[in-house]
Amino acid sequence: MRAAAEQGYKVYLYFVSTEDPEINKYRVALRVRKNGHNVPSDRIESRYYRSLQLVKQASELAYQAFFFDNSIDNEPYKLVGHFKRVGTEKIWYPTNINDTSNWFRKYCI
Repeated sequence: MRAAAEQGYKVYLYFVSTEDPEINKYRVALRVRKNGHNVPSDRIESRYYRSLQLVKQASELAYQAFFFDNSIDNEPYKLVGHFKRVGTEKIWYPTNINDTSNWFRKYCI
């Protein structure tokens, strides 16, 4: 991302998360029951928090960023935040902040 941004490319970030790593663990368990591949529980959790720790840094390189929450089973993911960079400023497009996810408020704003 950094190299592309430094070369003048408009970098877009699409980030999808869930409210809790337990959701991800549950979904992996469902996948395994359908003969899908397994991921160890500790690895799911470490990746979950590592990605949240890195998302703000990644968004600093983005021309536009879109943040989606995929916490609710059997419902489409929802856009919880979006910004476009104008010069050095981020212009946030309206979302209902009361309707946004805790992970988004904590790690992205």
